[in-house]
Amino acid sequence: MAQQAHAGAAMAGLPPPLPVPTPFQAKFANKFNDTSNDPTGGNPATIMSPFLYDVNNAQNNTETQQIKNKLASSGAARHLLAAIIMTGGVARVYVLPFRWDDGLTNNNPTLRDKFFAMEGELLNNQPYTVEIDARVFSLINNTVAVSTVANLVNAYTNDATVEMTGPHQANDAGTEPKKSRPLIALPHFLVPLFLSQPNGVSPRYFWTNVYPVITGMGMEGQCSALVEYFQIAATSQGQAGDPSVLNTTRPVPPVRNEALIQHQQSLLEYHFPQLSSNVVQQQTNQVAGVLAQMAHNQQQQYEEGKREREAAKVTTVEKWLGKELFTKLLRLLRVSSEAELVAACPVYLEMAKAPKSQRMRTFQTKIDAVWTSRGNKYMTYVVATAWFQNFVNMEWGRANDDSLITGFLGNLFAFGEQDEVAQQALNLRAEYAQSGDHAISSDDAEKILKIVINPPRPDKSLDNLKRLDVVCTVALPAAHPFRLYVSEYTRHFENFKSKWEGVQTREHCDQGCKDILHAQFVSLRLTKYWKDQAMSDITVALPSPTELMDSIEYQREWEPRLSPGLRQALKFDQFSRLFGQSPSSLGNGRDDATQVSDLTGTTGSASTASVLNSILHQLQQQAGQQATSTGAGSGGGGRTGGGGTENRSVENTSFNATLFGEYKTRQVNGRVVRSKDVREAVRAGRLPALPTSKVPGNNQSMCLAWHTKGQCSQSCPLSADHVPYTDTEYQPLCGWCSANYPSE
Repeated sequence: MAQQAHAGAAMAGLPPPLPVPTPFQAKFANKFNDTSNDPTGGNPATIMSPFLYDVNNAQNNTETQQIKNKLASSGAARHLLAAIIMTGGVARVYVLPFRWDDGLTNNNPTLRDKFFAMEGELLNNQPYTVEIDARVFSLINNTVAVSTVANLVNAYTNDATVEMTGPHQANDAGTEPKKSRPLIALPHFLVPLFLSQPNGVSPRYFWTNVYPVITGMGMEGQCSALVEYFQIAATSQGQAGDPSVLNTTRPVPPVRNEALIQHQQSLLEYHFPQLSSNVVQQQTNQVAGVLAQMAHNQQQQYEEGKREREAAKVTTVEKWLGKELFTKLLRLLRVSSEAELVAACPVYLEMAKAPKSQRMRTFQTKIDAVWTSRGNKYMTYVVATAWFQNFVNMEWGRANDDSLITGFLGNLFAFGEQDEVAQQALNLRAEYAQSGDHAISSDDAEKILKIVINPPRPDKSLDNLKRLDVVCTVALPAAHPFRLYVSEYTRHFENFKSKWEGVQTREHCDQGCKDILHAQFVSLRLTKYWKDQAMSDITVALPSPTELMDSIEYQREWEPRLSPGLRQALKFDQFSRLFGQSPSSLGNGRDDATQVSDLTGTTGSASTASVLNSILHQLQQQAGQQATSTGAGSGGGGRTGGGGTENRSVENTSFNATLFGEYKTRQVNGRVVRSKDVREAVRAGRLPALPTSKVPGNNQSMCLAWHTKGQCSQSCPLSADHVPYTDTEYQPLCGWCSANYPSE
């Protein structure tokens, strides 16, 4: 027993047996993904230039026989190359093409001077060998009038139904003459992308998925022969919808030939030594691979702590946003994939890779860089925390026509004047809160969650447009229709500025609010676009960028109707009184900035990991109660009507004369309307119920006397509602009074 125990202990000290490696699966895509296997050294022009045809100077072109010989030479050297042939309307990949050349000892008349290749990816380590018809090397007979690259990109990007273009006539606008061959070499870095499409690469796939990769790597010049090839491939011959002139018969397998089979096997074993019939060598390689993996695992374990801390680090935009928001982003930006998104708007990947607390700063840095590049050192725009959350939640259109705190790219009011220093300080506090290293006070949380809206002063809405234009430059692709619309609208409105200053509003008293009306005019159109585009897979049309100017020139009505609630939120009447006298009395004051604070509205549909929910969570922990928006409910009630023994009057020191002054003194039939009479009308059902008090846990109505008369009885049963309200919290009562308060 002792000996057995000793033997067991000795065996326990031995390392575990090596795991048996899984059977090797050879894949061409893996070989081509390894840049060290690229015989061109990363310069696609090496193999592409012989296929580039100069229609203006035939002496610059490579003859067909030379191309055959060059390809045969590369095949004999067993270079890792691939070519494509257009068959059945799609480009198929042919790997390791070569020509069978007889030698002194391997004569084979059946194969002599014929070209062969392996079509597509390997299947179970076996190739699909086909014979390449020599005719695919020859130039097409005539040049073809094809759409320019810019026109093709635009056509495939903006219309999901386009498969082919043309046919065109020579000298048609937007076309150019091109010529090529049915067979063309394929750049090393693109082969895996082509192999990923087992049914071939269509012209649409090339222009929407492959071309953005080429441009993203700055390879347009070196791949110009391939680009021209697909210009022709996208052009119908004869009738619209017909295949291109490049289309040819699909290569077929040759008659079984033992010499050819042995050659293909040796070619595969050359590029994939793991497929060698030498079992001993294969096992040695497998064991070496396992040992290397074990060493790699040890290194991974050494760094495991660091990796775990960074496990949540985002490396893709989709992982950052989640599938649903990412899909919506692609639709809004009119791109089809993350590769195309990153090529068009790199800021999204930069934000995805940044720490959570630094994403807004990354976005802000890009905005600042645009101001600098435009040479504008007098204007700025600081993205508020709540607005940034609107942005990343894809809430780009306003929730409704009266909303001032939603719709980041559909709300011109969001781009008004700011206290940049104060906003930057708040953003820094938000970063600290998001990092988890700093506590946040209740007061700080409330300030961070507040959205401040400064309605544009007279003749200042142009500045809002300029700020929106800069943000669009960062957030949208260069050719995005919305970005172009904002840029063109801003340019036309700036040119129109001198006339705009003299435009009179429909109501003379609204003259000081003309730019508020303009901001609403623009916001309605911006929001409509984003709401429509979010539901559409094709590009949504935008109105003319000169619509406003044209309406004014033709004396058509242009002023939008503002609801009572929106007028109150914007302090429209205050602006009218302050700025409506004359242009010389407008001044530069900013005391009438409207502050809109609605915690629920600012968070939108953010995930629990969002900046604002993180702040809300801390606020809840510290305050011990839920931080929610108030003043949005409805209910009934009125002023106290007696029944108590104490009837001393109590003054509302926070009485809002701007909102309720007219109700305090309103008369009907020569008598001031009493709150008691209004309450009796509510109780009798002649008037609808009053809004519910904002006080938590209080389900009674608001006290009408306290809020509309500025005083009440100390014994009022609704005295719990005798508390200050903000302008926003007063909106339900303002709406009720506007619709129901007795009048002549």
